[in-house]
Amino acid sequence: MAFLTIPNAARAAILSVVCYHLYKIFRFGHREKNLPPGPPTIPVLGNAHLLPWKDLHLKFKEWSDQYGAVFSIKIGESTVVVLNDPRAVHQLINKRGALFADRPEEEQWDLATNKEAFGIMHSDPIWRAIRKIVTQILSPKNLDGTWNNIQEAEINQMMLDLLDQPEDFRSSVQRVSASIASTILYGHRAPTWENFWASEVHYTTDLLVKALSPGSYLPATQFPILKYIPERWLASKKFAKMTYARNTATFAKARAIVEERRQNGDFRHSLIDSVLDGVVEPDVPLTYSQINNSLLGNVHQGASETSSNSTLTSILFLAKNPHVQRKAQIELDRVCGIDRMPRWSDFDALPYINCIVKEGLRIRPVLPNGLPHRATGDSWYDGMLIPKDATVIIPIWALNHTYYPEPSTYNPDRYINHRKSSSEYAVAAEFEHRDHYAFGSGRRFCVGIHLGERTLWRSVAQLLWAFNIEPAVDADGEPVPLNTDAYEGDFASAPMPFKVRIVPRSPKHAEIVQRAAADVQDHLKQWE
Repeated sequence: MAFLTIPNAARAAILSVVCYHLYKIFRFGHREKNLPPGPPTIPVLGNAHLLPWKDLHLKFKEWSDQYGAVFSIKIGESTVVVLNDPRAVHQLINKRGALFADRPEEEQWDLATNKEAFGIMHSDPIWRAIRKIVTQILSPKNLDGTWNNIQEAEINQMMLDLLDQPEDFRSSVQRVSASIASTILYGHRAPTWENFWASEVHYTTDLLVKALSPGSYLPATQFPILKYIPERWLASKKFAKMTYARNTATFAKARAIVEERRQNGDFRHSLIDSVLDGVVEPDVPLTYSQINNSLLGNVHQGASETSSNSTLTSILFLAKNPHVQRKAQIELDRVCGIDRMPRWSDFDALPYINCIVKEGLRIRPVLPNGLPHRATGDSWYDGMLIPKDATVIIPIWALNHTYYPEPSTYNPDRYINHRKSSSEYAVAAEFEHRDHYAFGSGRRFCVGIHLGERTLWRSVAQLLWAFNIEPAVDADGEPVPLNTDAYEGDFASAPMPFKVRIVPRSPKHAEIVQRAAADVQDHLKQWE
């Protein structure tokens, strides 16, 4: 009744304000005009209620089939544009790269990394300075020159580990990629999986992935009202801060190990030695923690995890497909015989190994949905608006399972005519012939692609030269089933633990493995 006693003009003003706010609330989460099509929205939530807690890559494929290769979803006030189309990726992410080189704002990411994680840093002078250095240190010239011997030696050692402890193949694979990365970056290798340079870095990566995984925290960036929830009520924020503290402490310890070594007069050829000696100078000054976390630690995490997870994928699928092993071994025997193991210099002569590597990266990419880009300005594609500040996603799994014949079938033969490296196809103008999208696209293309491809190729080539990979058998002698769909993690994906038998192809092959490992022991010891 009190409202009725208010003068008409005042009542009209109040009603106007109420209606305006009701309209704003109703429109919050609404898909704006000219955006790419997508699933129907509801007020406030937009499409947030439709997002699955897991297997988001499958939902992206489903929505792409339903609404078109380029579609949009609304999450509160945020717009997400998904590019499940090679042409769209090429036209937008590659050709207009400056507009899409940034990463989105995300409160949880900032808490977990303090904006120091190289892979998800904003596109600013610090990121560009770090990328320039990492690009140089991991260039093909350096990898095939300065760092060739350590890569070959570490893979030789992995073969011996697989010969001596084949049941522990997972740790052997994880150790080798971590050890190669730590040697290049820090001048220290990981002789065992339990070593600091392998297991500790793996643990920090696991923490970081959990802290960043969508669905593990409230979307406060998309729904700003959630920022007012007291932090003490949110375990996700506590976990994010703990993650940053643990990562920072680990990489500070790594630097302390290096500095103690240098104080004892032991100077080595590594990235951190070059930085501390002033031989490598970033274009802009970096803080102590930026050097530790962004330039060294996060690069180590990325190089270690992606290569090992992809190698494990190849082992899993090869065990399920013995005919692929046989075809590769015929090629290996023709080129290498039984007196030596394959080397990176055999790349051109062993094209089927390249096919196996590519197919593993295609069928089970480590980052199923890639890392998101941010549009720093409005852009148009085929009459559809990609607005400023939109999150733009290259859905790697969906792309890899849309534009290839029988995409769910493991078939390395599909790459018989893709004899070049993935890095060459990724930058080619003929985007229709791209082999896969596992390394991303545009200016945020994976800077470690050359190291990753070399580690994967060497691992697969030597593994298939020396061993047969067979399903494990149970107590009754029956094969243990292998599930190629059993993967864990949505942000970063890895095969769940599985069992296989890794059996030497012959006593002669085992002898060559032992001899090759013995020949590199002195070289490896200098990095311990």
